[in-house]
Amino acid sequence: MLTPESRQLFSFDPNIVYVDHGGYGVAPKEVQVFRAEMQEKLEAAPRPFFDLECRAEWMTTKAMVAHRFSARAEDIALIDWGAARLSETSGCGKLNSNRR
Repeated sequence: MLTPESRQLFSFDPNIVYVDHGGYGVAPKEVQVFRAEMQEKLEAAPRPFFDLECRAEWMTTKAMVAHRFSARAEDIALIDWGAARLSETSGCGKLNSNRR
């Protein structure tokens, strides 16, 4: 169970007791603020965000993950799932215009 101090890190309803706070993808307030800032940057200029800023952040993250697991950064693969999904769907044949 979360301590009163750790509960302050999250935006939990104070009337609900959470035993497994991570089971539902709950992010700390600090992460929520950062995520909102990144969303604003993305909405303002999507292409520069993905091509420049996001890629640079990936490389920084890659180095941090490698360090954490005592690996070489070049051995860490970060998957661009957006590009992966695009390549998957591009080979699936004609798209039905009635699909949602």
